[in-house]
Amino acid sequence: MTARSGADPTTVIAMSRLPTFARIDLGRLDEAAVRALVTAWVGDAVVGERLARVVGPRADGVALFVVELLRDLERRGLLTRGPSGAALGAGALSNVGPPRALRDLLRTRLAAVAPADRTILDLGAVEGVEFDPDLLARARGASRLEALEALGRLERGRAARGAGRQARARPVAPRRRGGGPRTRRLRPLTATTTPAYPRAVRRLLPLAVVLFAAGLAVRPGPARAADAPVAEGGPDVARLLATVRARTAADLAGVGYAADRERAAAWLDAALREAGARPVPGRDGGVVTLPPKASAGLPLGRNVVGWVPGTVPGEHVVLVAAYDGRPPTATETFLAADGRGTGLAAVLEVVRLLAAGPTPRRGVFVALVDLSDHGEAGARALAAMPGPAGSKPVVAVVAERLGRSLGDAMPGALFVFGAERGTGLASLVEGLGVPAGVVLRPLALDLHAEPTSSALPFEEAGWPTLLVTAGASKDDGTPRDVGEALQPAALVARTGVLLDLVRRVADVPVAPTLVAEPAPRVEEARTLRTLVADVLARAGTLGLDPRRVLLVRALLAHLDEAVADGRVTPGERLTARVLALQVFAALQNRDR
Repeated sequence: MTARSGADPTTVIAMSRLPTFARIDLGRLDEAAVRALVTAWVGDAVVGERLARVVGPRADGVALFVVELLRDLERRGLLTRGPSGAALGAGALSNVGPPRALRDLLRTRLAAVAPADRTILDLGAVEGVEFDPDLLARARGASRLEALEALGRLERGRAARGAGRQARARPVAPRRRGGGPRTRRLRPLTATTTPAYPRAVRRLLPLAVVLFAAGLAVRPGPARAADAPVAEGGPDVARLLATVRARTAADLAGVGYAADRERAAAWLDAALREAGARPVPGRDGGVVTLPPKASAGLPLGRNVVGWVPGTVPGEHVVLVAAYDGRPPTATETFLAADGRGTGLAAVLEVVRLLAAGPTPRRGVFVALVDLSDHGEAGARALAAMPGPAGSKPVVAVVAERLGRSLGDAMPGALFVFGAERGTGLASLVEGLGVPAGVVLRPLALDLHAEPTSSALPFEEAGWPTLLVTAGASKDDGTPRDVGEALQPAALVARTGVLLDLVRRVADVPVAPTLVAEPAPRVEEARTLRTLVADVLARAGTLGLDPRRVLLVRALLAHLDEAVADGRVTPGERLTARVLALQVFAALQNRDR
């Protein structure tokens, strides 16, 4: 829990009963302390020095803000850390901005501001952190009293504050003794102040901050295989595993070095053709070269593309998987059998079945992307690449990690993230054919727990985007992510669901359109509630200690209340998201 001017005494008393309760008074960090924190986080003095100069002023010396800005850079693939040090992706230093959770909170608070008061706030923001109320009044064409009254309302709503205050709104400031106007200071719209949410949500927000800052430590249970039948004429387990074995072959060394990525691209080009994909209309070959950008630290890359024709021209679905990986170290090789191999295998199998089966209504543009470990540069290049002449993309479907499960703790789960971002996609996903042993979990894309994903560039480009994944295993990103740990039956079953999803998106009569600001859905709260209840029921097996069980119970209570009300407010949804992401991170047991 964080508090800038003292915590609520009742909450402190309740939290102090926990056996490991401790209180830390942390002031604002100076420039040297920010530099030390950033350097310790990235593990590289040179990168830390460069990054601290940009992150420090934006975080205003608040340690938790520094950490969250760094986490956001990792989520977007602009900052990578590994055994050999840290690296900044293209444009990292110019793309340090508010994380998604903070942007969501800003939208929530600003939506509650009356239009006239919002105009005053916007004018003050243009002038700067400090501004003159008289100047605002003149710019607004209002009297000084009207401007001060608006500022008073904004202060009470925690959108602005009087100069010199740290946490509480103060009454409208009087004129100084010398007659000059007292300046106003914009209050940062951050999670350090609780908005006017219902009382139950206000009680849970401190717990959200605890989880958000510290995360949960979990000892995952053993992986278990899903009991999923293989449909006749459906995905073939031998072909799926053969693709994974080819991707993890010793001579490709994890597909991280330039020469290994070149060989992998040539193999995948041939594999796409063998699966039945045709050349993309208007292109001669299947390998798209991505020129290197030395100034941005990007090596030469190669996307591999193919085309499954449809019956109606003018629109197409984009089906994506990443194939590259991390270079090996002197002692370790990162094969990424699940992290890369299973998504790749599933996409090739879907292409084979689409090409052999009934022709879809829309064409399917297939892309196997490179440079995912370089800020998703391959997916970003694909999102900016012109498609076939006269055809436009309607939905991107991205497949990742389909052979194990989230922290190896949800053996039957299959997440479909992003249906809320396209019209009609939620009902389409709900109608998917799901074989025995698979439990479908449709959630919003911002609940995806991984810091990077090939789905993010398409979402950022404004495409309706669906991410199909079983989640990152407890071995994701380590040398232990090997083929022997996969669950073959689960991979087959999930590939079948992916095939059904791509067919349905390709065949839907009316193309989905982007929903820029989706409203919170109680159906999502129900899905989360079911998932969290399952985690709580298996808390002992998963290794959750009593403190963590208490926090998971808090999330479950929050979701119970939302489901019982039959509606979810933006504030309630934000609280659930913060808590859920920390539970997911706990299950993955990722040390970040």
